[in-house]
Amino acid sequence: MNRHTVLICFLLLTPLYSENRLELTIDECVAYALEHSPDFAIKKLKKASQELDVQAERAALDPVLKLQTGKQFNEPDSHNSSIGVEKTFHGGWDLGVQASNRSSQSGQKILRRSITLSKALLKNGSVLESRQSLDNSLVALLMQNNTLSLAARELTFQIKKQAYGILRTMETLKIQKLRLERSQQNLKHAIEREEPMDIATAQLEVPSSEIRVLSAEMKIASDLDTLKVMIGMHPLQELNLVPEWNFAFSEFDLARDIPSSLETHEDHLNQKLLIEKNQRLIRIAKRRRWPSVSLQGSFADSSSDGFQNFETNEESLSLNFSWPLGGRVSRISLAMAENVVKRDELGLKKMELAKTKVLRQLARQLEEQKQSIHLQEKQVELRKLQVELFQDRWNEGEIDILEFVRNQNELENSKVNVISRRIEYLELVERYRFEAGIGVQEEK
Repeated sequence: MNRHTVLICFLLLTPLYSENRLELTIDECVAYALEHSPDFAIKKLKKASQELDVQAERAALDPVLKLQTGKQFNEPDSHNSSIGVEKTFHGGWDLGVQASNRSSQSGQKILRRSITLSKALLKNGSVLESRQSLDNSLVALLMQNNTLSLAARELTFQIKKQAYGILRTMETLKIQKLRLERSQQNLKHAIEREEPMDIATAQLEVPSSEIRVLSAEMKIASDLDTLKVMIGMHPLQELNLVPEWNFAFSEFDLARDIPSSLETHEDHLNQKLLIEKNQRLIRIAKRRRWPSVSLQGSFADSSSDGFQNFETNEESLSLNFSWPLGGRVSRISLAMAENVVKRDELGLKKMELAKTKVLRQLARQLEEQKQSIHLQEKQVELRKLQVELFQDRWNEGEIDILEFVRNQNELENSKVNVISRRIEYLELVERYRFEAGIGVQEEK
């Protein structure tokens, strides 16, 4: 595909998407992403696959229907057929029911029916052992649910972080446009005063302000494309981010949030589920040190007179016993399962320490940002007074325009810093909520 073809495709596609311009708030972007994000959709499919796996494990105990028919070629008139049902139950139970029909060359027909019931008594004889595969699948499903919940909260956090960055640039652009207007106004006044040095300084300030405006506009466009991809929107789709955000300081209770996070955060829940799963494996490993003992009983009768006059001709009861000498494999499996649980418990402890450290750091950063914003706002007010004083002095010809412009720039830089500090504070708030699992608590 050459450059001309690419250009034609772009020109054809751009109007198609630009006609459907969307205006979304931050919360609407989050809702859009939860519905359209490909990455999040993949995680939902993983959960759906695990749900199917649970259904497959449950279906493994469905009754099995067996049909058989055949004949012997050396006896053309002979015929054998049978039908049976087998069912396995949790706890080491197996049940089999069968009916057969056999006809010989002499024309005699024999109907036979039988029932067999067996039970594992020690090894493999508990519901705990027989449900191992199903229980593991159910644990995996719970972990997938937690993982999906965490993915939704992480996607929300990342989208808000990206949107806040765009809003920061949008607010900065407003200031840069005002700065450009002020530069043009200063140039106009400098020309009226016919001061060559002031004119040269004002002329340099205008293109510098224009560059800042252009840079902010390009950054907004680039960051919007990144946001579109994050929420699952086509990059050619026109999107306007509605600048609706009310800044306010948030209050958090660290003493409450730390233990709550350790109880509700999805990572911790999954680690605890993993520990419970492996503790169950220890109990199973302990049972598997026992010998295999099974008891089986069967009953069968037959009739050569149709469905009448059945005669009992087989009753049996058997006990089977097997035990590997030494039982070394069972002991090794138990030791390995115990080591896995110890490792998982240490992993949980490590996660708890790390989570506590992160939340304490974020709480300190939030307090630092809060105090910094207060100080920055005071600085803006003082610089406004200073600019007014320099404005009067420049109007009276006591200073040149360079000193006046420098103070104007410092005021605008202070305003930009206030905006940046506020946005950084909101980003920290969202990260604190994410790390503390506050979204999980609200859902419950």
